[in-house]
This record gives sequence, C-alpha cells and structure tokens, in this order.
Amino acid sequence: MDEKDLIKTLAGLEESLIHLFETAQQKQEALVNNNIKLLESAVSAEEKFIRNVEIAERRRVSVLTELNKKFMLNLTTLKLSDFLSGAKNKLDERNVAQILKLQNRIRKYIMNIDSLNQQNQYLIDTARDFIKTTIAELVGPQRKSFLDRRV
Repeated sequence: MDEKDLIKTLAGLEESLIHLFETAQQKQEALVNNNIKLLESAVSAEEKFIRNVEIAERRRVSVLTELNKKFMLNLTTLKLSDFLSGAKNKLDERNVAQILKLQNRIRKYIMNIDSLNQQNQYLIDTARDFIKTTIAELVGPQRKSFLDRRV
C-alpha cells in the first residue's frame, strides 16, 4: 500500500459524500413540496450512500493502518492529519497536496450535509408542531367552542 491507495480511498469517500449531499437536497425538496414518493426514494438512496460512506471509512482506516506500519509511525489515532504530519517527509509533495485537497473537500461536504440535515430536521419539527397544534385545536376540550361567536 502507498499514498496512491489513500488518495483513491479518499476520492471514493468524497464521491459517496457528494451523492449523500445530493440525496439530502432531494429530501429537502420532497419535504417542501410534500412529495412522498420522492422522499421515499431519497431515503432509500440515502441508506445506500451511508453504507458506501461506512465502507469507504473502513477502507480509509485500513489503508492508514497499513501505511502507519509501512512508515513505522506508531500513531495512536488513525486521523488523516496525524498521519500527514508524521509522514510528511516520507511522502511525495504532490500526493500530500492532493490528499490535503481531498481532505478539505470532504470536510466541506460533511459540513454541507450536516447543515442540510439540520434544515430538514427543522422542517420536520415545524410540520409536526403545526399538525399537533391543529389537532389540539380541532379536538380540544369539550367545553371549548370550535368557533368564537363573539362579535
């Protein structure tokens, strides 16, 4: 294993995150437009891409473990930043630059996915509160009049 394997693994992780981001956008569109079919297909696709991200992450850990042994770094964590700081002198500068670019793009996608998921959660919570309030008003206490008859 070498740094090219790490680059390939990170590129695969980035691709899965791009698909996950697009799926989160589809979910938001489905929520706003009340499109249940689109929401169901987006959730199904999201599950698939989450599995792909998990697989890519396990692969990243495996590659970093092998590279840790290869370069005899004795790292306690398998963070990419720790690996790069420990092996910087042993790696090709172009590969290090490419790994750093991938790492930054992956971070941006993760932040964007998190932001979209928070927005989607807000949409869901707002809709849930609206439904609860509507039901409470319609089914409220027996003595409460449905219409206010004051003039």
